Amino acid sequence: SDADYAGDKNDRRSRTGYAVMVMGALVAWQSKLQTTIATSTTEAEYQAAAAAIKEGLWIRNFIQQLLATKKIEMTINIDNQSTLRLLKNPQSVSKAKHIDVQHHFIRERAIRAEVKLKYCQTENMWADYLTKQLPTNKFNQCIKKLGMTMSCTRLSGSVERNPTEPGLQPWTTEEKPTRDPPKANSQEVETESPTSAEDSSPSKKTV
Repeated sequence: SDADYAGDKNDRRSRTGYAVMVMGALVAWQSKLQTTIATSTTEAEYQAAAAAIKEGLWIRNFIQQLLATKKIEMTINIDNQSTLRLLKNPQSVSKAKHIDVQHHFIRERAIRAEVKLKYCQTENMWADYLTKQLPTNKFNQCIKKLGMTMSCTRLSGSVERNPTEPGLQPWTTEEKPTRDPPKANSQEVETESPTSAEDSSPSKKTV
């Protein structure tokens, strides 16, 4: 989990970002502004960890029901030392009174050892791309570690192929754009040439 403290310039809300990995595969992720305004980076990371643990517990319970087992460990990586001390030390409750009660359930989960909290250095935090803008190298490294790939779709074409439809008309590399000659109307109306009065009159036999 990761957080961008006071990243929103309008109301100074922090952004929560987390990614859930199961057996090395990315199964869930989120990038969302926090509901309450954090007054410190510790509080912002605390709320991000709470959101990540909520999602992780739901996914773990779902997998446990599928596999009929209870031996599934869950590890939360946090890159903020103050947040880890706040979660692991029950004596620091007085320092977190200003944090919303809805986020304090993660302390109970940590005390029960239902969740394993682990410090992660900032350069190894792969959920960093969900909270803030990153340089190209760091962004590519994050999506690679999460098992994601970048795909570029390129459209090419010409409006001369079918001018009746808006936009570009794509073609393959084997097919080259050509100007098709105008086709005649398939529904041709058959017209009969007008007959003269002499042709319409009955023929006369000469003796």
